[in-house]
Amino acid sequence: MKGRPRGVTRREFLKKSGVAVAAAGAAQLAPVVYTHAASPIKVGLTAELTGVLAEFGYWISNGAKAAAKLINENGGIAGREVVLIVEDTESKPPSGVRKTRKLIQRNKVDFVIGSHHSGICLATNLIYAEQKTVGFPNGAATSIMGAKGNPFVFRMNQSVLHEVFSASAWAVENLGKQWTLLGLDYAWGQDQVNRWAERVELLGGKALDRIMIPLGTDNMIPYLSRINQGETEVIFHAFLSASAASFVQQAGDLGILEKFRFLGVYDSVEGLDLSPFEGNFFHSPFVQRLEEVPEDLRPFDAAFREAIGVDEEGMDLKRRRISGHAHNVLGWENLYLLKNAVEATGYRKKKDMVDIIKFLQGHETKGSFEFPHGGKLIRDVDHQAFMDIYIQQVVNGRFKLAGRVPKEAGMYPPQGNLKI
Repeated sequence: MKGRPRGVTRREFLKKSGVAVAAAGAAQLAPVVYTHAASPIKVGLTAELTGVLAEFGYWISNGAKAAAKLINENGGIAGREVVLIVEDTESKPPSGVRKTRKLIQRNKVDFVIGSHHSGICLATNLIYAEQKTVGFPNGAATSIMGAKGNPFVFRMNQSVLHEVFSASAWAVENLGKQWTLLGLDYAWGQDQVNRWAERVELLGGKALDRIMIPLGTDNMIPYLSRINQGETEVIFHAFLSASAASFVQQAGDLGILEKFRFLGVYDSVEGLDLSPFEGNFFHSPFVQRLEEVPEDLRPFDAAFREAIGVDEEGMDLKRRRISGHAHNVLGWENLYLLKNAVEATGYRKKKDMVDIIKFLQGHETKGSFEFPHGGKLIRDVDHQAFMDIYIQQVVNGRFKLAGRVPKEAGMYPPQGNLKI
């Protein structure tokens, strides 16, 4: 199946694709009468709605709100209404910890969809265990599901080490062996730089330098000036939206954008104009443009875009900005995963939480409207989800698919044993 042809409306495309899309008819449904109206399922969401990670909080909350709306319009979860309570972490660990405790202890939520800030995830993991509440951290630092994990946490987002194992062989073979690595100096950025450096050297390359830049740094010139221009072939960069924009602008000012091959994480450019990153490669858990989505997933992804307000190019229709399409799905899929778990186990109260954990351990999703980015395997031993990883290059200011790595290639050795 190809992307939506010109002259064909999106609804016509979805209808012809044969997908039963809840979004298409949701507004016409009769009012739902919940069978357990007095006992809704409460789900907390800690999202970065303000601060340095506000873009990610917007995307994750946007997906979660759309999923909750559709689930409720179609009868809820096992006949129970979903109440989604969103709290702003302000992109700060102390605030994230405080808001997580509020959700669990004051709002009495059953489950929590967690932060995208790895530092917050590492701090709140302890709360999930203490309060015996299943949480779904969305930060990517490896240790969240390793040394700092526990049986109550599950991650549907990719981990740094999953990205590295998936994309590193392709990168060393196709881009070069002499690497300089730069990243933000906090849990996620440190993990990216260190894991990539270790893997590059295991594959026969050399990490010439690891350059860490403090969060909030405006002037990156002193750090960029450290790059060994005589030996470097590849520059790896792990920044986030605003810092990525500063990086590429100042690298351009120094005249080094044309001298090397660049590989970055998709988080770096979500929400940004891509044209300054022309020629750069990025690895991502999904593709930005609908026409390059794998054929078997394209109808589901098209329906998902319809539900959350994102077009075929990955443009957020409300804000007229490129969306973080690979992150849009996190709130959505986590909520549908909870729906499946509750309905399969008959969960009623917190005392049933162990049944939820046992259901999720080793659970595998399939590509569908509920899981539009395809099948993910939640490994039983460490509760980490594995998915296909995609390599995209910026060509003429747009992402162009350069490769797809199956999830099996990214299955690194477990970093902890969380299984019960």
